[in-house]
Amino acid sequence: AQVVVGGVLGAICALVVCRDRAMASAIDGWHPTRPAPSAEAVAAATAAAVGVQAEGFSEAMLPELDTKATEPLKRVVALACAFGNSLTLPLVFLMEILNPMQVERAAGYIALFLVGWSPSLWSIGYQIINFNSETDKSRKLPKPSLWTQINTWSSRLINPPLCGVFLGVLIGTTPLAKYILPAAVSDGNLAVSGLSMELAALAAIGRSAMACAELLGSAALPVQTIVLASSLAGPGKAPSFDEEMPLSLVPNDLAGSKILMGVSLVRLVLLPATMFAITSWLQSLHLLPVDPVCTLMLLMQSAMPSAQNLVLLLQLQPATRLLAGKTATMLLRQYFMSIVTITIWASIFAGVLL
Repeated sequence: AQVVVGGVLGAICALVVCRDRAMASAIDGWHPTRPAPSAEAVAAATAAAVGVQAEGFSEAMLPELDTKATEPLKRVVALACAFGNSLTLPLVFLMEILNPMQVERAAGYIALFLVGWSPSLWSIGYQIINFNSETDKSRKLPKPSLWTQINTWSSRLINPPLCGVFLGVLIGTTPLAKYILPAAVSDGNLAVSGLSMELAALAAIGRSAMACAELLGSAALPVQTIVLASSLAGPGKAPSFDEEMPLSLVPNDLAGSKILMGVSLVRLVLLPATMFAITSWLQSLHLLPVDPVCTLMLLMQSAMPSAQNLVLLLQLQPATRLLAGKTATMLLRQYFMSIVTITIWASIFAGVLL
């Protein structure tokens, strides 16, 4: 439901921020609303030579603008509004709000949330950015075989985090839990006392593997936080002492400013408010679990900024590959803005539910 609501709001946002000529000109690298001084001088001299007014002459000399230039950008805006950071940031904030027992339940709910979120991103999200330009349509590429298509889609959908979630659900919902999970046998070996020697040995190996997985999993959140920061920062060199540090958190073009404000308004303000109303309505109909931790997790998911996986997703299509770098810069600015909004929404949600 969050992805659908975010996608609808994102489509409306894309129509608003990507509809004018100035946005398309900014995407193509033109800046007729802010011409350079040299361009103004050339336009004034040319206008004086032909005997016309210099005002607006520089824009008249531009070639016809392709209004379809904003189509890939509209899809990126819709994706950025539909899919938010669903693992690292929610878990970081929930760890500060809930007690350790509640954090474990929240982590389980987040894992179940990823069961639907991750395939949606790599299937629906991929189809949204699967934009074929006129150049791509003119190319006659051979159609891949059915096995190649199945292999490609399975590699996108069945990723390692999703496999881990499925394995955890399989163990936790079957009798394997009392033989494999260390917590189930913490009071002794009563769970495996009735097994044969071979099965008891397999259970011991399974418990050891689960203990190792739990130890590795404890480092997942710090590692993911580092990966998140690295993906947002991007490559670059450190400025020397005589260079001025660029103010990268402030957009310096029309397209960046409008997109940042539009996507941030949807993801950080409108979507949390909308999901709060929808969640309250679903709870009144008894369609959600009566668990404040589950409700808090769902609401915190709606207040998160856009997912950093979008940068990787944009690299898969030629029509959107050039937007990957700009999207990463936009996400950096949005994550900086979300510090204030997430704190406000977390205070409101925790005050109502806890």
